[in-house]
Amino acid sequence: LRRDRRRSSMQKSVSHSNVVDLSGELFEIKSSCDEIAERTWAVIPGRLSFEIHRDDEDSMQRIKSSPTAFYFSNWIQESYEPFCSDFGPVNLAGVVRFCHFLGEKLCDPRLTKRHLVYYCDPCTAYVTNTAFLLGAYLVLVEKCPPEHAAMIFSSDEPTPFRMFRDATHAPSTFDLSLLDCFRGLQRAVEAGWLDYQTFDVEQYELLNDSAIADAHVVCPKFVAFRGPRDTAESERWDRDPQQYVPLFKHLQVSAVVRLNEAATYDASAFTSRGIDHHDLYFDDCTA
Repeated sequence: LRRDRRRSSMQKSVSHSNVVDLSGELFEIKSSCDEIAERTWAVIPGRLSFEIHRDDEDSMQRIKSSPTAFYFSNWIQESYEPFCSDFGPVNLAGVVRFCHFLGEKLCDPRLTKRHLVYYCDPCTAYVTNTAFLLGAYLVLVEKCPPEHAAMIFSSDEPTPFRMFRDATHAPSTFDLSLLDCFRGLQRAVEAGWLDYQTFDVEQYELLNDSAIADAHVVCPKFVAFRGPRDTAESERWDRDPQQYVPLFKHLQVSAVVRLNEAATYDASAFTSRGIDHHDLYFDDCTA
């Protein structure tokens, strides 16, 4: 049994309850654990399958009954951290890490004659992100069309997969499917924005760190970052706007669009250093 998993206290496995508390938000499980755990998806026919296991005991029973298969899992599908009422796929660092992780297993000479089975807990959030990661591997590494990757997970009703949604308090009006995400990855590859082999995971996670920058290079012409505050008003993870200037110069940022209140910081921190500044206010969780 190879689990390769690191769990926090908030990442709990589900036994036979119908909800799971994930980072303070209740996610309903659309099917019972028993019904979900009966499902298997052939991700790469004859080589790789995806299963949902009720718990560790269930995993051990399956391993004993299938000694020629190699069962394994990871923590990456459990790494999404919601900001509000959102639910999204894991970030690009998680996607790239997973592609390398899965690729190593598939290429391991010790496993060439064994069928690989990736599994996760019966929580719809984890199940959905596992399907996303497996599909992302097919698109980015195996060069499969997004439609092929999505089709693997589209035949079961009721579906155990959730739709992804943005960070609003209100009911979602624009959900994203697994197919939408696979097409997004494919478009990023075609545009030259993403190459899983050269993607700098350490740089991505450094910028993602709330204590360092809390920023993401969404595409070569667009950087998203946490709105700064003047030092006198800073909270724990807030940054002075001047602290972003060296980073923005390095990334060749020419303009900042502030979505927060104008009182959060003095725009001259950017304009005095040659970075244009514009205000486009939105309430939190509405943009």
